[in-house]
Amino acid sequence: MSPITTTRARAENPEERARLLADLGHRHILILRNHGLLIVGTSIAVAFVATYRMERACAMHLAFQQSGAAFYPINDEAVTAAYNRPVGGNTEPAKVEWPALLRKLDRIDPSYKQQPGAIPPLLSAQSVGKGGKLSSLKNIQGGEDGSLSH
Repeated sequence: MSPITTTRARAENPEERARLLADLGHRHILILRNHGLLIVGTSIAVAFVATYRMERACAMHLAFQQSGAAFYPINDEAVTAAYNRPVGGNTEPAKVEWPALLRKLDRIDPSYKQQPGAIPPLLSAQSVGKGGKLSSLKNIQGGEDGSLSH
């Protein structure tokens, strides 16, 4: 389950960063009311796939609301079972979806490989760093497996 929060200040403010981290808790996705998503992951692959899946889920939710169809909520037991299911094997995005997305990108526009293994520096993005603190991302390199290196 993803919490929804309202930001009151820029994340450059230490108090706001602490509040965002507290709102995020042990989760990887936080919905920022009127701003979008804050998603963290152990790699570029994990964060990207989580972003893609969450955006698709939100789009489907909006389409359903617009349809006027009757809503039949999923019972709490089913939600808990899905949330607590083991992760691994083919359910890890870095093992299946990420390589497939890179192959698709290769077909569409291979120019991103001008610097093999590199992605453009993210100068203003924020990420959860070691020790649970937010830190700026600068000169991050992304590998084919979705791993990060500086």
